[in-house]
Amino acid sequence: MTACTAAWNQKSFRGRNDDGNETTATWKANQSVNWTQAVDQNFRVRFEAQETAGCADNNKVWQLQYNLNAAGWVTVNASSSVVRSSASPNVTDGVSTTNQLTAGTGTFQGGSGTTGGFDEVNGAAGGSTMDVAASGHSECEFCVQIRSADVANNDTVQLRATDNGTAFAAYDATPSITVSELTQYTMNAEPGAFTLTGVNTDDDRALILNAAFGSFTLTGFAADLAKGYTLNAEPGVFALTGLAAEILATRLLNAEPGSFILAGNDAELLRSLVVNAAAGSFVLSGSAAGLTYTPVGGTTSSWLVRARRRARR
Repeated sequence: MTACTAAWNQKSFRGRNDDGNETTATWKANQSVNWTQAVDQNFRVRFEAQETAGCADNNKVWQLQYNLNAAGWVTVNASSSVVRSSASPNVTDGVSTTNQLTAGTGTFQGGSGTTGGFDEVNGAAGGSTMDVAASGHSECEFCVQIRSADVANNDTVQLRATDNGTAFAAYDATPSITVSELTQYTMNAEPGAFTLTGVNTDDDRALILNAAFGSFTLTGFAADLAKGYTLNAEPGVFALTGLAAEILATRLLNAEPGSFILAGNDAELLRSLVVNAAAGSFVLSGSAAGLTYTPVGGTTSSWLVRARRRARR
């Protein structure tokens, strides 16, 4: 007798807010419609898995995967980068799912006990009670976050369910999420002072920082600024000091006629900077201080020469 082998199709998906239980949480968009998602914020995504070969399949584990900017599919778990499982205050891991999407046919299976179709722990839903009938369907839902440390604004993240890590035979509907990390706010130190001090001090996501007549200081082990800044020190002082102090990803830095200083072991500027030190001074100092970026105008070497001349003034 020839064994009957199940086949799966991801028939639909729906993005969801983490603001209610398995049935009452609100939706981000209509079924199988993409959405824009803020970073570092819980959200949920629900999939409909349809069996298409007319074969029953038992003990199903629906494993979530992500694909960042078409770089390839990666498993989501409690320590994954880009997309990571995140505990929900509204739903317990392993509870059963109910039939809420509308593209499935045949008998519905949502699991039961602690091996139902909802996951908030490790990107894997289902288990010993997830026995899907021939030509039946199931729904799985995952609570996750997109991590600001691993993405940039307007990146694209796709998500999919798999059969315990094995891709389905077909994907009729795959969400394509637009990353949003421009939660805008502005910090001003004019003529006051803005200071962060301590171990692993950081300030991240889309800041406009002004130290006009004032001072802006980050001090401590691994002090950093991450992603999407406009930094102004005119004529104030902007300083990062400490082991591995760094500024990374897409910044406009102005020190005219103020001063901008990075000091410490492994002080760094990383990726896509526009740096202006017109009448001011821009200084990197310390062991292994470095610039790694895409300069605007001129070559990296010519920019470094100009920066060093200004630093000596």
